[in-house]
Amino acid sequence: MKAGDEAMRWPAGDRRFFLRAWNRPFFAMLLVLVLAGCAAGGRAERGAAGPLRVLVAGYAFDEYATLYLVAHPEASIERTLLSLPERTDQLDYLQTLLERYRAALSGDGGPPPDLVVVDPDVYPVLARNGLLRPLDDLLREPEFKPEALAPIVVSGLTVDGHLYGLTPTFAATAIVYNADAFRRAGVEPPSDGMSWSAWRERLAAVVARAGGPLRYGLSLGNGPFSTLYDLAEYRVAQAGGGLFSADGKPTLDLPARREAWADLLRWRRENWLAPSVYEQLSAEGSAPAEPLYAEDDFLTGRAAAMVVTFYDLRRLIDLFSGENVYVGDRWVRPAFSWNVVGFPRPDDGRAVGGPFWPSLILTVNAKSDHPERALDFLRFVLSDRVAEAKRSTDLWELLTRVDANRRPAWEGLHLSAFWSDAPAPLPSPYAPPGVPEETYVQAEGLLREAFSRLSAGPAGPEAVAQALAEVERRLRAWSAPAGR
Repeated sequence: MKAGDEAMRWPAGDRRFFLRAWNRPFFAMLLVLVLAGCAAGGRAERGAAGPLRVLVAGYAFDEYATLYLVAHPEASIERTLLSLPERTDQLDYLQTLLERYRAALSGDGGPPPDLVVVDPDVYPVLARNGLLRPLDDLLREPEFKPEALAPIVVSGLTVDGHLYGLTPTFAATAIVYNADAFRRAGVEPPSDGMSWSAWRERLAAVVARAGGPLRYGLSLGNGPFSTLYDLAEYRVAQAGGGLFSADGKPTLDLPARREAWADLLRWRRENWLAPSVYEQLSAEGSAPAEPLYAEDDFLTGRAAAMVVTFYDLRRLIDLFSGENVYVGDRWVRPAFSWNVVGFPRPDDGRAVGGPFWPSLILTVNAKSDHPERALDFLRFVLSDRVAEAKRSTDLWELLTRVDANRRPAWEGLHLSAFWSDAPAPLPSPYAPPGVPEETYVQAEGLLREAFSRLSAGPAGPEAVAQALAEVERRLRAWSAPAGR
């Protein structure tokens, strides 16, 4: 163990320190519910003598460690805290983080860890380099009930056809829509599986016909897309595109990027897409007369639909019900009916929806001396009884055991819209093999600059095509002299 790393051993029979640190009412409820589940029966984990060695990079793991130890009095856990590099340049930080993971997984002079909590940015890199053990066999265990896992989690954590990690909770993206606005316009409400083109047609009809306060089709809300550029690039990712090919060649001027950029720029011109709060504040140049909130366009009926994460959905539930939220004395609760639907899919028909973020990626070290101990922990953390306990604590995350996400008070809400489709891979913070980091950063900067210029005017498909061709030409010219 290197200097700066932290090791903590929780031996069987002596967990007073750790339990004091989590002495909270909600956590007590978790313990009661999990212990009740254990007492009720069910298959015991295939425990093995000796400590479970865990490598972690933060403290989100601690909650599950305590649950496991209380439910398994014979067990013990040895935790090593990965020494994180200083946060300077993002690419340098992640590269250093990857190197430290590599060293720690080998044991770094001591026994290698069994269970590894992996940073999402390095997860696919570790998997592709053979440093993580595939979990495919776990998915084939009938008693594990893999069919009850959220499809978006399994597909989102699958790397090159194999699953290497699981998460007990996650965040995902969907669309909420104003059912009354669609009804007023005489337009069929949106449904799961609709393509971007289908969404465009329906939002255009709603904007044209709905009347009343409605001005826009879709609002970006408080979701993962701060700007129109972010949404456009996610559409490129949905179509399988990126900044570079697998062999390191620039792919800035892609047909998928031309289509996504030209289409969404038209959405903005035609008011099928509302400006984001970030863009509104940037345009103001100073504080607006009234506070701006990301949900304003949807809540006031100015937008027919809005991009949401599950966290945003929970806020909406409270805002519409009037519970647990204070928004001022002048607040008028929205009166329209609404529901949630899946994120738009690419026009080629693939079942690729919105972004996905695992809260805690649990993996098994390929060099572990006792992988069965890590697998036992995974079976427990992904069990029905832990999911039920988490549901009872009213957390604002989605549970991988999807049945635990449903509640009587939410009857009628189409929650499966959040987890039914596969996610597109989010842009990697790493340059591909053979691409220098400065070239990667330059490519991103050139694209943002070009999109900003196009957004300032009535840019059609031809202007977009010319801009992207010029961007790729500039990147190649910039790279060539220095041999980048």
